[in-house]
Amino acid sequence: MTEAVYAFAGDGTEYSPALPRNGAANFACSYPYLSPLARTYFAAISHEQWNSSLHCGQCVRVTCLDPRCFSGEEVVAVIVDECMSCAYGDLDFSMPAWNALTGLTPDRVQIGWNFTSCAPYTNGSIVVGYA
Repeated sequence: MTEAVYAFAGDGTEYSPALPRNGAANFACSYPYLSPLARTYFAAISHEQWNSSLHCGQCVRVTCLDPRCFSGEEVVAVIVDECMSCAYGDLDFSMPAWNALTGLTPDRVQIGWNFTSCAPYTNGSIVVGYA
């Protein structure tokens, strides 16, 4: 079995509950509304990687590398925010994404991750609206 290769490694933390169906997000990406995936499985990227919001709306595929993690599952999350206290490679997750990724109460764990396409996790058309 080959070992997975990650473009980024750092700490994973948890910072926000999922958003309500019609909830607007007060995140740095400034989306007035989020897709079902992005309302539930979202993350904030480090200030160093923020790059003037270049990664807003991109998906990340994350694995918990910490031996304390229960799930062993990869999780896909949408970047919707900037984490000012995160170091390069760190991600800060919504509670549902954190729970699926780690199975732990909020803490700090080692993660590995890559950017990935959001296409397999979305359906329907893109709708542009103005708030």
